[in-house]
Amino acid sequence: MTMNKYLLILLIFFIIPTHHSAGAQNETDHASWWIKTYGLHDTGDKMVSRVHGIFNKVNAAADKQSKHFPKLIILKSAGKDNALCLPDGAVILTQTAISACYNNGNLQMGDSKIAFIIAHELAHLSNGDFWQPPDMPSNKSSKANDKHQYPADMLILLNSLEDTKLKEFHADDFAIIYMTMAGYDPLIIINSGGSNFFHQWHAYFGTTHDKTNDTHPPAEQRAQLIALRINDIVRSIKQFEIGIRLYQLGKYKDALVFLESFCEKFPSREVYNNIGLIYYQLGINQIASCDPDLAYRFKLSTFIDTETRAAKMRKPNTQRNRCQSDYFQHAIRYLRNACEKDPFYIPAYINYSSALIMTGQYVRAAGVLRDVMKTDKNLPDALNNFAVALYLMGPDPFIKVDMFSDASLMLKEVIKNNPNYPDACFNLARIQDERGRYAASKENWENFLRLEPSGVFAKSAQLASGKTDLPVQCKNIPFEEKIPVQFGEINAIAQKQLKDFDKQIFKIGAVYCELYTLNDIQVIALDDVIEIVEAPVTDRIDLAALHSKYGNSLVTFKSLVDKKTLLFKRFAVDVQDGIIKKVVHFEERPPNDQMGGLFSF
Repeated sequence: MTMNKYLLILLIFFIIPTHHSAGAQNETDHASWWIKTYGLHDTGDKMVSRVHGIFNKVNAAADKQSKHFPKLIILKSAGKDNALCLPDGAVILTQTAISACYNNGNLQMGDSKIAFIIAHELAHLSNGDFWQPPDMPSNKSSKANDKHQYPADMLILLNSLEDTKLKEFHADDFAIIYMTMAGYDPLIIINSGGSNFFHQWHAYFGTTHDKTNDTHPPAEQRAQLIALRINDIVRSIKQFEIGIRLYQLGKYKDALVFLESFCEKFPSREVYNNIGLIYYQLGINQIASCDPDLAYRFKLSTFIDTETRAAKMRKPNTQRNRCQSDYFQHAIRYLRNACEKDPFYIPAYINYSSALIMTGQYVRAAGVLRDVMKTDKNLPDALNNFAVALYLMGPDPFIKVDMFSDASLMLKEVIKNNPNYPDACFNLARIQDERGRYAASKENWENFLRLEPSGVFAKSAQLASGKTDLPVQCKNIPFEEKIPVQFGEINAIAQKQLKDFDKQIFKIGAVYCELYTLNDIQVIALDDVIEIVEAPVTDRIDLAALHSKYGNSLVTFKSLVDKKTLLFKRFAVDVQDGIIKKVVHFEERPPNDQMGGLFSF
């Protein structure tokens, strides 16, 4: 045999999989066998469509770890089984399983129950734990859950489980996270009408089902383990909240540490979005350090999501080579993942388009925004970014079309429909200024400064419009109410002030954080230095009174809910329904001539 023939045989042996090495070895490993044997449930049933919608949401939120594209099959029956997954990527449910989840008539509760079952089977699918015929010996090996470091109270229970039951716990563990990330209520699983979902499931199918199902932990034990997991994640939500606050105060790298740590336990759409946005802001700052005009050429829309779905667990341009940043590539990766986890999550798409624009990918950004505007064609943030992307497409040698007129008309329409939206005024003034339409740009610069008289973009607008003599609009004074704990090192005075506070320590990588809480007061110390003190506002104050005394805020952070955070030079306030609810004290940072850091939003 020649050497070439020998190598060819080796290649065939190692590259071409044999029947025994394939995932599906029996006819029952394929969905087609189950469909042929038991028959599909009536596809005209409105509940079939509803369950498929839930499957799509849970599957999008879950980590893509399976070798197959998961698909949902709903059968009339499946013998003694009502929920299982197969090596070919099929998740099988029966009509009876759906009835068991919705039998009390409450659709929202039923949605959460069926979401848990779907998530449980998707977790089995990603772990390679498939349904096996009764006469086939069970695979006793169990995949360890490497993603989480379980707390001590969970480890005690886990160490007592057999391998087959441990597989079920791992599936439950991922399932409770998957379903929550998809927006469903996890508390329904451990407490629904005075009992847990597992008791209800077994009661629906009869006691014999419970007794013969010896591969699963007992119902009470499953609920107990899930409750411990929920408590573990709830304790970690503080990391998310600290990360958001640090982001709002411009401490991006510290914020990144907290959010990436929380992401290890709860890798949801809002966490990916916020991590991506932090990388985006780091990229803006890096570019601003060498070319502020490039960094702040356009006012692109971005969203920080201050709420995490883990809270459901609580009871109830032209690019210049010398100014590039790798941070934007990290931002694009995280934001793309956030979009994949929820195709209807608008903030991630807006942020994603901004990162694409900053990296010169204008056509791609426009495509992303077109998808957003299919849902809401009048969304000002999407239209704002879309207009910028259109304008910047003009110099592209492949398009050879000047989109100035289209972009201008779009921004004018946004301003007409949203007269208090400053971003469109800034961008319209910018493109008019760049085209020599100085009379028109002057009017729009003034409109922008009327809406947003402070902050880094206001400085840019002042320079562009020649109005450098405008008075300082954001006053450099602390908030009127006395700070309950002093800033600085935790010395004897600070220790006395903190003696009644609960203390929680976070040691994440090189960051050491102490969180002190007492009622609604919260103190954040980094490396034994108190830097942030949050407290409720005792006297009622509305936005008009706030601006009258302290001037205009430097930044207003957009939120999906009816809450917003206004950042001033020496404090920030959380506002809900037009009323100041909380003040966030911090020490004033030194002036930043490069317009980066705290004020580069």
